[in-house]
Amino acid sequence: MKYNRVNKYFQIITFILFTIFITLFFGSLEIMALENVSLEIPDFIPAGTIILDEPSSQEIIYISSDQSVLLFRNSTPQLEQLQSGDVLLLNVTQFNASYLLFQIKHIIKKRPNNKGVMIEVVPWQNHSPFISALIAQPSTIEIGQRSYLTCHAADQDGDMLSYSWISTGGTILGSGPSITWIAPEQTGG
Repeated sequence: MKYNRVNKYFQIITFILFTIFITLFFGSLEIMALENVSLEIPDFIPAGTIILDEPSSQEIIYISSDQSVLLFRNSTPQLEQLQSGDVLLLNVTQFNASYLLFQIKHIIKKRPNNKGVMIEVVPWQNHSPFISALIAQPSTIEIGQRSYLTCHAADQDGDMLSYSWISTGGTILGSGPSITWIAPEQTGG
């Protein structure tokens, strides 16, 4: 008899917790906890970034306080196409916050009644490009002669690179990864 009473209480508590979860996830309750966000669109948005559209943005019902979990009440065509690794720009200005740039870590699309989407994200980080080689041909020149300089660089994020060449003497001709440098007409110190 005691076992049945404990089992009944367990069922009631489970039902209450389940009801609260369903209300939070699918109901009309909106919970937002955002902090440390900029009020401006980020200066640099990586190529291939998916900007969350208005219908998808309107389905947001929860962003965790550490901004690692996003919950959407209903799925949308755009949310259905998202994949792990995608970079996502989220406009949360309707919640008096700002723009957030995330990389999707994990997506759970199948919820009860095929409603809702849960996305685990990490803040998107831009990595600095690296120079693998700097080649000068010829590597030794006389006063007033030319050397052709080539910089071999890459970016692990696949971002487009820009090059800036600076010289304290001589003349730089061209731009981009390969330029011509003309040595000064006199030696200096």
